[in-house]
Amino acid sequence: MRNAILQLLAQLQEALEADTDLNPRDKADALEDVRVLVNAANNPPDESLQNLARKALKSLKATLAELPVAAPLAQVSQQILPAISEMLNRQ
Repeated sequence: MRNAILQLLAQLQEALEADTDLNPRDKADALEDVRVLVNAANNPPDESLQNLARKALKSLKATLAELPVAAPLAQVSQQILPAISEMLNRQ
């Protein structure tokens, strides 16, 4: 499962890096949230990291919800974020 979540996070990171709809500050914050999620995925027993991951996921969802529905990043995130959330909750 760890590999699966890391692959999803890599896809999300790539989509964020390619995005042109987010302002630079929101993009930087979103990329930092992805880094937090990767760290939590690599250290599932660490409860403090899991708490940070839940906060990062909420932050990502809020940031990406502001994108136009047709934006490529919005479409990718609609598919990836629920799967990431589910996998993190199983750890």
